[in-house]
Amino acid sequence: HISKRDLYANFRTKQDIVAACIAGRNVGNPSEPLPRATSLVELAAILTGFGARLLADLCEPDVIAMTRLAITEGARNPEVAQALREHGRGPVDRVISTCLTDAVADGLLTGEVYPMTGIFFCLLIGDVQQRLLMGQGAPPSPEEARGRAGWAVSALIGLHGRGGGSRD
Repeated sequence: HISKRDLYANFRTKQDIVAACIAGRNVGNPSEPLPRATSLVELAAILTGFGARLLADLCEPDVIAMTRLAITEGARNPEVAQALREHGRGPVDRVISTCLTDAVADGLLTGEVYPMTGIFFCLLIGDVQQRLLMGQGAPPSPEEARGRAGWAVSALIGLHGRGGGSRD
């Protein structure tokens, strides 16, 4: 219930509006760094908790709607898609990559952090968000989100954990 005039009095561009909407969502709580893990078990618990919250947040109807908007507007207004990347996925990637960087520095994981971050995100999200974007299926329940996050973390540790994924 706001006029276009009032809206543009507060925001100069569509990108500013989208950025404010995305930043207001705080998906996955990316402003909070994850605690530093001292073991693979602790790392798994930290990433599983974060991953479950992130997956649930990404499947919220307003996030799905914002993603649809960015996809639809992206060709005509690339700044809208860029805002989603900068204020949505960007902060999430930074939180995950900082956690993984610490884990590599502490000898819990091996490998390059940048690809590990993408691998974790892809394992976590899979086709869930795509199905929701197409209007198919329902968001995962909290239990399903936690299970999927646990599976993604186990797979990541299996690929990159020191000593075959066991250190404690």
